[in-house]
Amino acid sequence: MYWWTFFQAESFTAAMILRDCIDIELPPEPVWEMLRYAEYMELWNPKCVSCPSLGRELRQGDRFVATFKMSREQVTDVEVRALEPFQRLALRHFPREMGGHVDEIYTLEVRKNGRATRVRQVVDMRQAGFPKWVVPIIWLINVLGRKKGIGPLEGLRDAAIAQAKLGDA
Repeated sequence: MYWWTFFQAESFTAAMILRDCIDIELPPEPVWEMLRYAEYMELWNPKCVSCPSLGRELRQGDRFVATFKMSREQVTDVEVRALEPFQRLALRHFPREMGGHVDEIYTLEVRKNGRATRVRQVVDMRQAGFPKWVVPIIWLINVLGRKKGIGPLEGLRDAAIAQAKLGDA
């Protein structure tokens, strides 16, 4: 067995799919409000530095540009792959510095008789175009690493709650 076959193992491939979930004590409408406009991504995704407005709600097939800051700023072309109001938003990111794409899906599930919303996020990086040597590093980070700082779902929760409070005022 060659050493590189170890890095092609299914566990490494599975590590390229990140999953997260959060329960938000709001009905789906204010949560969806944050997801349905491209420019709102700046409000809730702490890694999004810039996301210009389309001047309207997102629609399936829309394309826009977003800039994210990971270790450094990266410009990404984003396509809306699926959009089901109050239920699901699927985005495909095409990072300009990489040859592939990253799929990101948000699903909303009504909880507590409509008084709460569970949001699930799946980020699939299997087609991102990472060099093969990066895959085991991502696996190590996912297995051994700890979450640091606020993530997109916590940002989404906080932005939706703040927006709902403004609406109540």
